[in-house]
Order: sequence, then C-alpha cells, then structure tokens
Amino acid sequence: MLETHPPEEIRERVARRLNDPDVAAWPNPVHVLNHPKNHGAWLDIVMNELDGEWYEERNPITLAPGIDIPVRLQTDQGRGRTMDGTIELFNSLKGPKKLDIGPYPPMQSRPFAEEHDKMFRWYEYWLKGIGNGVMDEPAVSVFVEGSREVVTGAQWPPKETEYTSLHLRPRRKLSS
Repeated sequence: MLETHPPEEIRERVARRLNDPDVAAWPNPVHVLNHPKNHGAWLDIVMNELDGEWYEERNPITLAPGIDIPVRLQTDQGRGRTMDGTIELFNSLKGPKKLDIGPYPPMQSRPFAEEHDKMFRWYEYWLKGIGNGVMDEPAVSVFVEGSREVVTGAQWPPKETEYTSLHLRPRRKLSS
C-alpha cells in the first residue's frame, strides 16, 4: 500500500481502520497502523478486510495450479495449524510433491524437528541431484493418532476412504 497510494490517502485509510472496533480492540494491528512505515507487509494485511479480492489473489490454493516446481508440505495435527488447507494445497499442486502429516505435537515441541531427515533428503534430491530414492516413496505420509502408526499412499485422503456421517447426540456422544 505504501508504494501504490499517496501518503494522504494512507493517512485517511489508516484513520478509517483505527475507527473499526474489530481492529481497534487488538494492540498489534493498532501498532501496525500507527507505525505503517515500520511494518509495510503487515500494513497490507491489516488494511484489507478479512476476506476479498486482495486475499484471494494471494491465496496459495488459488496460486497452486500454476506452481509446477517440486513442493514438500508438512503439517502437524491439532494446535490450530491449517491441516485442511495444507491437504487442499497438496491436492491443487501440479508438479512433484510430497505431504507429511505428523502427530499432534507435545507442548514444547519445536515444529518439525523430528522431520529434518526427510526434509534434507528432499532438498538433496531436488537441489543437489542426489539419487536417494525420495521420489520412489509414497507421496503422502500420515501419522494416525490412536494407532501410533504411519499410513502412506499416493494421495490424501486415500481413494478407498469410506465416509460416515456422524451426528451429535446428548451427553457428548456421536452416532451414525
């Protein structure tokens, strides 16, 4: 925004956003708006509504069909990570790809520390040309909570998946 709008327009837009009670209630966006030159990338985010054209043209899912370079995606289950979005992104990519879905991380886990060997093999193959067999392995690896097993396959969800509708019942129960 700072590169495409004159300073007086930025000031007016910032003032309007600061008057939005949903923005004004949060210290971080308020700080970004009060110091726009210090936080250019964040200013673009705060100045745009939560949904709309600005976000859609930057949405990884929107951009994925045009990406044909090798991509390795990794996410853990739980903790607010966007597992559904990661799976959707994986399914939208056209080039060589891998997807690893790890277990629900322990409280102090550093993200993906357990997966460094897999990442290094991926980069060795694609950046250094080392034939280490990484592309001979299944495209998807998923840790299954409860069983403590890793399931692999060519896609996620697997083709043979059978979906069952579940309904909430009294006393925190589910039934089909």
